[in-house]
Amino acid sequence: MSARYWVAQHITDLFRNEPRNIGILVEAAGGTAARFFGELDSGEIDGRRLRPFPYPSVYKQWVAFWRKEMRKTNLSEVAQKSGSHYRVVPGGEVDDVGEGTIHEVVDYLYALVVSEGGFPQAIGVADDAEQSVAALIDDVAASLEDRGLLATNEILVPHPIRRNIFIRGTAALQHRPAFVQQNGHLVVMETVDFTITQKRRARDHAGWAAYMFADIANAQQGTESVAIVRLTEQDRQNEEVANGLALLNNESMIVNWLLPDDRTAFLEQRSRLAF
Repeated sequence: MSARYWVAQHITDLFRNEPRNIGILVEAAGGTAARFFGELDSGEIDGRRLRPFPYPSVYKQWVAFWRKEMRKTNLSEVAQKSGSHYRVVPGGEVDDVGEGTIHEVVDYLYALVVSEGGFPQAIGVADDAEQSVAALIDDVAASLEDRGLLATNEILVPHPIRRNIFIRGTAALQHRPAFVQQNGHLVVMETVDFTITQKRRARDHAGWAAYMFADIANAQQGTESVAIVRLTEQDRQNEEVANGLALLNNESMIVNWLLPDDRTAFLEQRSRLAF
């Protein structure tokens, strides 16, 4: 079975035209399904998660409208009825999705393109999973700072590592990875914590990171992608973790921050590039 999908987007500032992906709509095997940011399993939208939207009620109305139109017509027609701040754009096609249900395809694409791990973190919605990832970022940053590699020391370091800067992609106009370094080529680094109890959230974050790596690499040739993860042997036995690792392996080099050899090799490589 193959599936065609569309991406729902929100544009806060029409002049800057920087869309945020907020939903996935899928058409497969004669049926349609969708998933939008902030939706609960019941189908209702959790208003507490809508802080990034200047007018949450308008967002809810658009989601209701898209779902109503999905019941009446095909998704190509739905995409043609978009507004200025809210729109639906073609995403592409996923081949060979096996025996998965259309809802499993929606969840998979949502993890890759919207991601419960990536989007809330980017807009400042924190929970235990995001706090754990933030702690890993701080740990990596502290090690980089100990070696004088962060941008605060750029007078002495020719090619320092920078935090939280926007990088251009293709499908998405901007990404903000955890760390970036450039010396002849761009190095993009993102952290994923597989030790958290919410393994599906870790998989979603890994999916978002893999999507970001691929999107930036498509826009900027020669990009090097590095996934910095926390991972135990017990975590490897979890199916969600295995799926997340597979996604990262396709797009990046993986550094396990819990392994001293991995950590040392990573820091030495960053130091060589910096100088």
